[in-house]
Amino acid sequence: MSGPTSQGSAATTKDSGLGRETSRRPLTPANRQSPWAKPLVPVFSALALGMILDAVIVPLLPISSSRYQSDEWLVLQSLMGVLCLISWGILLRLQRVAAAGFLLWLSFVFLGAALHYRHVHLFGVDEIGRYAPTDWSPLGSGNGQVAGDVPAEVADQFVDRAAARICLEAVVTAVPDIIPPPEDDGRPFSARSKDEPTTVLKCWVTAVRDGVAWRSASGRVYVYVIGITPELLPGDRVRLAGQIVRPKAPANPGEFDLRGHRRADRVLAEVYRVFASGVDVVQRGTRWDPRRCLAVVRNAAAHALDRHISRPQAALAKALFLGMRREVDEEFEEQLLRTGTIHLLAISGLHVGIFAGAVAFALRRLQVRPRVRYLAAIVAVAAYLAVSGGRPPTVRAAIILGTYFLGKAILRRSSGWNSLAFAAIVVAACNPSDLFRVGPQLSFLSAAVLTALAPRLGFPEGLDPLERLIMESRPPWLRNLIAFGRSARLAFAVSAALSTVTVPLVMARFHIAAPLGMILTPLLLPPLSAVLVAGFLLMLVGPWCEPIGWLCGPVCNAMLYVIRLTVELGDAVPYGSLWLPAPPDWWLIGLYAIAAAGLFVTHPRASKGVFAAALAAWGLLLFSYEFLSLQRHRGRLECTVLSVGHGAAIPIHLPDGRTLLYDAGKLLGERAAAQTVANYLWHRGVTHIDAIVLSHADLDHYNAVPKLTEYFSIGVIYVEPGMTESKEPAVRQLIELVCRKGIPLKSLAEGWEARPTEDVRISVLHPPADWPEKEDNARSLVLRLQCGQDVLLLTGDLDGRGVDRVIENAKAGCSVLIAPHHGSRNGNPPVLAERLCPRIVVMSNARPPTRSVAEGYRAVGSVIYETRRDGAVTVVLDGVKPKIQTFRRGTDPG
Repeated sequence: MSGPTSQGSAATTKDSGLGRETSRRPLTPANRQSPWAKPLVPVFSALALGMILDAVIVPLLPISSSRYQSDEWLVLQSLMGVLCLISWGILLRLQRVAAAGFLLWLSFVFLGAALHYRHVHLFGVDEIGRYAPTDWSPLGSGNGQVAGDVPAEVADQFVDRAAARICLEAVVTAVPDIIPPPEDDGRPFSARSKDEPTTVLKCWVTAVRDGVAWRSASGRVYVYVIGITPELLPGDRVRLAGQIVRPKAPANPGEFDLRGHRRADRVLAEVYRVFASGVDVVQRGTRWDPRRCLAVVRNAAAHALDRHISRPQAALAKALFLGMRREVDEEFEEQLLRTGTIHLLAISGLHVGIFAGAVAFALRRLQVRPRVRYLAAIVAVAAYLAVSGGRPPTVRAAIILGTYFLGKAILRRSSGWNSLAFAAIVVAACNPSDLFRVGPQLSFLSAAVLTALAPRLGFPEGLDPLERLIMESRPPWLRNLIAFGRSARLAFAVSAALSTVTVPLVMARFHIAAPLGMILTPLLLPPLSAVLVAGFLLMLVGPWCEPIGWLCGPVCNAMLYVIRLTVELGDAVPYGSLWLPAPPDWWLIGLYAIAAAGLFVTHPRASKGVFAAALAAWGLLLFSYEFLSLQRHRGRLECTVLSVGHGAAIPIHLPDGRTLLYDAGKLLGERAAAQTVANYLWHRGVTHIDAIVLSHADLDHYNAVPKLTEYFSIGVIYVEPGMTESKEPAVRQLIELVCRKGIPLKSLAEGWEARPTEDVRISVLHPPADWPEKEDNARSLVLRLQCGQDVLLLTGDLDGRGVDRVIENAKAGCSVLIAPHHGSRNGNPPVLAERLCPRIVVMSNARPPTRSVAEGYRAVGSVIYETRRDGAVTVVLDGVKPKIQTFRRGTDPG
């Protein structure tokens, strides 16, 4: 008779000739059930690998050179998948199980590659994106398309692209989004152009007008309408006219790829300069259209939130419940990002889980039978998924909850890993590009962490009878206090685990590490839960029962105010967040691959110490890589003219590793300019700006500086002499901000000189300290950088009398000229080109230069580069010959 089995061992019994013999062996990792035994996990891993290979390998092949690829590559991938399936059947019949399993897994790899290729590269022959022009206006034509009446919110997305007039007919596919006009909040560093809101229509094109005839067309398109359109719902057919453009491509290193993001959604064109009065409704959609019914419910829910909740909190509520984030102010979004609580703004598994729990709890209180209760919860979750927009994190949460409730209904236990893999397969099949987006990545990564580490995080598994008896003997207040302490400990443990695992990915995509989030998230859970429960009641019952609205509205309002106040207080905590350069993608993939191996590999020799050592070595590799990257750029002077539209932002990297920034601003886009500069510097691994030089007191040359003081530490700020005495409110507030942050502020004038290294000399050519000229552009600070025999001249918005003084200066000759005043005629007279004779001219512009300016520089043999066309332009001076690197066209020997 065998004795009882102790914890941590397993007993086996066998029959020897003399009786029954019991042997014991310890439970090793190899004896445990591996997560890889779940069948859908390897299926998803194969699909994901195929999509990754297609995204990485196909762009390197000659077939990817065409704008709209053919289906030959798709046929090849499909054929390889079919061959693998045939081989799998043959090997399975021959009982070669291992080889057959590998070929079956490989067939899913080819299936994933085919799905990704078809989604990203194959479009119809009548695709509307074909009508968007790709050629730039000729240099010097002076007739580039300009978004003169485009709202400020989208102007920076339009002015640097070629456009064509178009008239099209399309069907609205989603509820229109409204971009509210910018509020006059007293910010001194912004400029406003329009007070009208912008309506964003998501449409499916059906026809395009060719003269007086209509030609069939297809494809998705985003339409930006100036003003509020007539009430439109999905299914409505409209006709409109505007200018069609391709989505904005990245123009600077480290910049977000909007064109790739739109292409991943199969959107190859956008239409601007459409007026609300010019949108004609041709035909209303049928009332039985499911999309239309969902839109009506969605609008009713949004209206209920607006009616019962105050305005600032209502915008936050619509983002939490319905995913409508357009109305949330940018400042609060940045506060959420800095405090590590930005995930609370997006509809995620937490929101769906609380909604499902509330529904299940209510049905249980109504004494509904368990099976009916669970099936009703599945229906409720599916309905909320449809109304909230069906984003990937919501789909993931809905599928996991749906499989859980289904298992409860049929008395079967659901597998966490299988449910998670099934959700990932569904999301990837609907849109393979979601595999490469940060939202789905964070969502599935968090779910995987909870699934894998739930037993180690101390989730309650029930008390034994003795502990339960002891607990019941205690007073109620003590029992509640102990239960609260356990819940709080669990919440903080989960938050810490999730923050630790997701921080590398957050750093890679948002350049920020916010350790404060692991503390704030558990603190915000109670008010967030109250908001969600009250808000769901308000949206579901409030439109038909006013007392429910009167009761739930104040609760939502108060709890949302608590959330906003908590986030604002957390944002004021010193060092609650750090802005950092992003680790490279290859390192990030390796990091999570090592972590996954430590979780899934169950071989006895694979101890925790081995994986801990691997993680430490991988981290050391990152530091070595960053160190070598910084050393690679040393020993030469690099000046990069960033593409910021109508503005200027020019980072300069000195041979000794120090960073100088000449101007930082953009017309109608101070936040965008600051983000462009920051993304570039983080891309270069820079976290400290040694000096900022502001050429003059124009907003488009300095309005990004306030945000940059939040992102970077700054050594000193130099300005031209008259700027410190300026009476402009924006300039005065900038100076006060700089003084408040303790950044030294100094003025530079003609005659100032510095030698940061032996081969580099920096000097100021203009203006003199006592120059009586009052016009800002004429007083632009002209900086001269000499490296060996090459000279680089930075001129700001120099024009008028300032140009005359520079022409008269004996040291004004240069090899490389950053053209004055964005290449305008006033700042670039022919005599300036004749006097300076630059070999290279770089223009930071949003419009092409006039013909006279272009011909004037060509006459002296200059090569002209434009940021609107070439993207960021980097000039490299190494004492031998200037080299030019353009972001969109690669390296040019100059």
